[in-house]
Amino acid sequence: LDAGAVFEYHSDGLTRQYTQRSLPGVAAEQGDRFGWALAVGDFDRNGRADLAIGTPNEDTTAGSDAGIVTVLSSYGTGVLDTQSAKTWSQASTGVPGAAEAGDRFGAALAACNLGNSLAADLAIGVPLEDFTAGGLTRSNAGVVDVLYGSTSGLTTTGVQDWSQATTSMLGGFETNDQ
Repeated sequence: LDAGAVFEYHSDGLTRQYTQRSLPGVAAEQGDRFGWALAVGDFDRNGRADLAIGTPNEDTTAGSDAGIVTVLSSYGTGVLDTQSAKTWSQASTGVPGAAEAGDRFGAALAACNLGNSLAADLAIGVPLEDFTAGGLTRSNAGVVDVLYGSTSGLTTTGVQDWSQATTSMLGGFETNDQ
């Protein structure tokens, strides 16, 4: 129930269904909400669209509903490759913040070129992130992490995170802002 699925439709009539159980190393669980958020971009600059899939309620070693994002790359066949799927979370080396229960990493996704390279970059919403800034701790304040694209795909090189505690960001840094 509510595990989620993503369907890929091609103009030639080819249809594929992706579920968590079809991805290596990821199990489908009730309530995961695989596919809650989607973003398409050429993250590896090979001229083909890649797909980022948000699973905000994925349970990880950090706890329930910590969340993950899975990226499927498209290669010469024009079909997304599940065997080389890359999974990102706040427990991934170089991703800002700490993976915690209830963060919902991947609840929102956006892909565009933010200018670090010619590849698409990925903004990842973490609406229930708790963090401390300026000596103040706020629960569920929320952040957006940005992973930059490169010829080898998304990377944490130059990764950024944004919140309402970020200098020049509008609004106050408050509990439950999400």
